[in-house]
Order: sequence, then structure tokens, then C-alpha cells
Amino acid sequence: MSDRVFYSLITSFVFGVAFWSFFNLGLSFLALFFLISIVVALIDRKFVLISISLVLFSLGALRMDFAQDRNFILNNSLGKKAEITGIIIEEPSKRENSIQLIIKPENSDEKVLITTERADIFNYGDLISAQGVLKTPKNFITDNNREFDYINYLSKDEIFYSMLFPKIEVLDTGRGNFIKEKLFSIKRTLISKMNEIIPSPESEYLSGLIFGVKESLGKDLEGDFRRTGLIHVVVLSGYNVTIIADSILKSLSFLPIHTSLALGALSIVFFAIMTGASATIVRASVMALIVIMGRVFSRRYDITRSLFIAGFLMILHNPKILIFDPSFQLSFLATMGLIHFSPIVEGKLKFIPEKYQLRKLISATLATQFFILPLLLNKIGEISLIAPVSNILVLPFIPFTMFFGFITSILGLALNFLGFIPGFLSFILLNYQIRVVEMFSSIPFSSVGVKVFPIWLTFLIYAFYFYLYKRSKST
Repeated sequence: MSDRVFYSLITSFVFGVAFWSFFNLGLSFLALFFLISIVVALIDRKFVLISISLVLFSLGALRMDFAQDRNFILNNSLGKKAEITGIIIEEPSKRENSIQLIIKPENSDEKVLITTERADIFNYGDLISAQGVLKTPKNFITDNNREFDYINYLSKDEIFYSMLFPKIEVLDTGRGNFIKEKLFSIKRTLISKMNEIIPSPESEYLSGLIFGVKESLGKDLEGDFRRTGLIHVVVLSGYNVTIIADSILKSLSFLPIHTSLALGALSIVFFAIMTGASATIVRASVMALIVIMGRVFSRRYDITRSLFIAGFLMILHNPKILIFDPSFQLSFLATMGLIHFSPIVEGKLKFIPEKYQLRKLISATLATQFFILPLLLNKIGEISLIAPVSNILVLPFIPFTMFFGFITSILGLALNFLGFIPGFLSFILLNYQIRVVEMFSSIPFSSVGVKVFPIWLTFLIYAFYFYLYKRSKST
């Protein structure tokens, strides 16, 4: 299949999902549109590709319609004091002064988000009883005076209800998936060992680098990372996942090729589950798995096709992430910028030496930062003016930091003193990065807020980017 046909078909499906996210015209309309699509192909065989594209548009819309079709059983209890019994189906998310639990009530597909006092007594798989007032989530105003669509953001994960500080009783434990329970337990053990050997806040930062755990950074330090454009390294971005996937494959390279690839694929899947399987992690993990499949079948690896396949599979699984998950959108666009715009930027920076891959690093940083900028301004309304510089000063040290940090926790499982040397090296790197973040975030106007950045302007800028890309390819 040619590239043009491949991208056209996937784009048609995605457009169908996007259209139905805003304009649900009913199944009768979809049935009529589907019939028209078939008739187009019957009129003239020259229109077969158009017909298939229209069919895929219809299927995308139908997939979104199925995702929106819900029977809200708990609506009868809204606004009332209710007792909800259910299983904690995700790892508890710790905040500075509270903890959030996602439970799935018995005999229901709906989920409830519970916010309660911070405590270490709750774990994935616990069966709990919560007594409190059942509500629906509400949108809220951010620090940049933007309304965040919290309702749809939660709905992408089938969360339609919330409870604030209910009375909770743990009824039973070990009701979750056995594999997830063990993976979460391993992660808690490794993080605990990091915290024993490496002091705070460096240990919390390391937990974010390797496992995406950023809750214990504290509001001030987390804000510093946002202002310097480095929050992506703390929330386990695709960059971090790529480092980990590459390290896994290299560590297994001594085995027979098919054995190492099979174990590598399994390890990447387990790591994605362990770290919460967010949109960014899943996208990077799927791309890594496609690389492995390409090696198994000796196929040429096309990174752009892999990105589109990863995005398609994720949208097929959960179509709501296309419109309502900013992390998926930013991750996808950042990768597009890295693939297609980084080489163009690199060609303009020939005055920068190639030694230590400095030119490549700066080009990749600038390309990704500028490519996600329009969407950031539209979604968040804040731009870090010093992000390119801070990323250049920090990113080269991330792989080494993650390596020494992981070795620290592994060796520390046997005896703490075994992890002292890698722990000390990791601490030096972590401390340096935190100092860079704190120094740059204290610069006046390190980040600037934008009150209004309409969606039409966002699309206009990306159309201009596309024009620049096409022009560069034709010259």
C-alpha cells in the first residue's frame, strides 16, 4: 500500500471520530452516509478510494458513537448521600495533601473518582465501601484563567462521578488483576529503595523520571518544571520511555535474536502497565513494539507509519483520547516534530558543532518545542520562553541519570551500601538538573501566559507548518 493511500485511510477514520465527538447526528444519518459511500464506488471504479475513505469515516464515527453510549445507573443517587462499594481499579494517585482513588462499583461499568485524606492504607485491588455525597465532576478555571474541560477529560476513562472526602472502609484486598498487583508492588519497592538511598527532593524527581510519579515533588518544584518547559521529563514522556525500551533491548542482546525480542516486547508491555499506561506511555510503547515486530519479520522500519499505526490503535481502543486527552495530542505532535522538522532545523544550524551530537540535540529540542507550541497555547495558555535552553542543559544527562538511578534501587534491594556509589552519581546528576530548573524558573518572564488563543489560529499555524515542510522537501 502506498504512503498516500495508507495515510488517507487512517486520516479518514480519525476525522470520523473527531466529527462525531462534536456532532452526533444519530445512527440513521450514519447508515445513510454509509450507503452513499458504497454507491460512490458502484458509480465508477475510479472512486473506489474515495468510497473506502468515506466508509472509514463512517466507521470512525460509529466507533465514537459506541464509546458515547452509556447507561448511567448511578444517576439516581446524584446529589444524595450514598454508599458505593467497589474495587480500586487503578493505582492510587497521591497529591500533596490528598489521595485520589478510582473505583468501579459492583454490577456497573461506570467509575467513581474519590478524593480523600492522604494515607498509605489504600492499594490497587482493594474492595472498599465509600459513604458520601455522589456528584458529577465539574470543569474548573486554571491558573492561566482558562476553563479546563475536566468533565470530558475524565469521561475518556469512563469516570462520570465523584465523591469528596467520604467515609471509607476497606472490606477486602487482592481483588485486582494479579499481574498488575505484582507490577505495582515491584514499583513501590523500587521507589522505596530510591527514597532510602537518595535524599529528597532528588529521589522524588528520580521517581518521576523512571516511573512517572510526580505527586511528591511538591507544588512549587512542579511549577518550576512547568515554567522551564521540562515537566515532560517528570511525567514519563515518550523520550523517557524510548530510553527505557532501548535499554531493555540492549540488555537482552546477548540472547538469541528471537528470544531477546520476545522478552524485550514482554518487558515493554509490563513496564507500560507498571507505570500506569497513560496515552504518552502507550504511544511510545506501541512504537517500540512495532520496531520489534519489524526486526522479527525483517521489515524496514518506517517511523512515521509506526506513529500513525500507534495512534490509530490507541484511538480505535479509546476514541475519546483524540479530542479529550491533551497528553495524547502533545505526545503525537512532539513525535511528528521530531521526525520531520528536526532534520530541517538541523540543516539550518550547521554553525553548531556535531561533537557529542550537540547539533542533533539542539535541533531535536527546538523542533519539538516549536511544533507543540500552537497546541500548548490553545490548551494551556502558557509558553516557556526558556524551554529550548533548559531542555538543552538537562536532556543530555537524562539517560545517565535514569541508568544510575535504576541500578541504585536494584543493588539497594540486596544491601543499601551496594547502591551508594550509583546513588551518589545519580544524586549529583539529579541535583544539577533541579538547580538548573530552579535557576531558570526564577528568571523574570521565564514563562508568559496568553489569555486567548483560538482553535482556528492553532489550525492555521499547523497548516503553515505543513506548507513549510512541503516547501523544504521540494527544494
